Amino acid sequence: MNFNIKYPPLVEQAYSHLLSIGLYPNKDKLYKMLVDEGMIDELGNPTQRAINEGLV
Repeated sequence: MNFNIKYPPLVEQAYSHLLSIGLYPNKDKLYKMLVDEGMIDELGNPTQRAINEGLV
């Protein structure tokens, strides 16, 4: 079964950046890591912390 999961734009951007520097992350794990680290919320929106730190 092939699922067509649509990730939030910030996850896609982070994924593309990592690919461009030669890293090949698992997109599911990347999404979870960004949420766990407080960079994005569960809906994929940037947190105030990420904005304040200039990460997004």
